[in-house]
Amino acid sequence: MQRKQFQIRIVYMAFGLFAMHVLEVLFFVGLAGSAVVVAISFVEDIHELFGED
Repeated sequence: MQRKQFQIRIVYMAFGLFAMHVLEVLFFVGLAGSAVVVAISFVEDIHELFGED
């Protein structure tokens, strides 16, 4: 009985680790997307400040 519970715990831990890695990838993709938005906004603001009317 205890071996069965141990195997179930291992399976749940594997699912948990997989979910953590998926969330980690999603976090860094979101971070990179935010950096792109900030860079585009910065370039547009520079054009607006120093560009011709």
